[in-house]
Amino acid sequence: MTIKVYSIDEVIEERTLDDEKIKNIQKLFKFLIGEQQSHLSVKCILPPEKQNNTSVLFEFKNHRPKDSFDFKKFANKLLSAETNEDGKRNNTIRTGILFIEQIGSRIKLIKLESTKAIDPETFAIRQDLGLDNSYYKICIFENNFNDITIIDKSNTAAKFWYNKFLDLKLFRDSDTNTDTLIRFVKNNSLFSEKVINQINYEEIKELSLEYIFESISFDKVALTNKLVQNNLLDTNDESEIFSERSLDLDSEFDISKKMIVKHFKKSLQISDITSIYTDNIIEMKDRQEVEYNRNTGKLELDIQARYRSQVLQNLGIDE
Repeated sequence: MTIKVYSIDEVIEERTLDDEKIKNIQKLFKFLIGEQQSHLSVKCILPPEKQNNTSVLFEFKNHRPKDSFDFKKFANKLLSAETNEDGKRNNTIRTGILFIEQIGSRIKLIKLESTKAIDPETFAIRQDLGLDNSYYKICIFENNFNDITIIDKSNTAAKFWYNKFLDLKLFRDSDTNTDTLIRFVKNNSLFSEKVINQINYEEIKELSLEYIFESISFDKVALTNKLVQNNLLDTNDESEIFSERSLDLDSEFDISKKMIVKHFKKSLQISDITSIYTDNIIEMKDRQEVEYNRNTGKLELDIQARYRSQVLQNLGIDE
């Protein structure tokens, strides 16, 4: 086993470790990663075109023996990823400490971007460590280029941690993730049994669909916060809220509008020659765009102002 620590700022500083510090670092890895898969993770791969010595993970996998690897290469690559083309540090990326734990062919990386969470000298965990998941990034590599776990809840552009630093790309694309998400919501597989058994579960399901329809991207943390803010849940603990099956879903991804249409499009035939088509039957009903008059047997359509002139023109009706 190898433990390494590097301060990442304008330059790299390797930290000197003693037994106390090593024990504290092991506690840090156990606290942030543990044994169970995280609901904050995304699955990545090292694509074939990146499987060469420009990738530090590739170098590590092919090095023998593992504990003689030059682990500072990870720190150098990280600093390079955090540096602009002009050689200056990217100010949008926070400085921090890189922790490395290597056991056999497996390696775990943590970048901690808040020294308030630990003692900066001994690396002992402070009480507030678990309060904010945006201050750390994690990579778990278990000797398989097709199954690499990444946790990165920061909002930095292009996700430099998995992309620019580790040369990875997402395993699941937007269509796959969105398709899985919608199926999980429909089949009551997204949330835990505890949540499903709540008396307000239908409201939770309805608000979740609303979030999917209105958002550009999906984020388990953002959905959790929305449900809590609307007093539908009383906890922010993703492990209590989401099901084990939902671990097949990345914790965040761009929402595919194509998949929304695939699942919720509907054609309503109202006569032998006429049908009403909608890309989203759920949203159409929620917006009350169509109402049924029981007295006349007619449907009344709410036409948005920007489409009204064109509709009337096509129907040959004067405004």
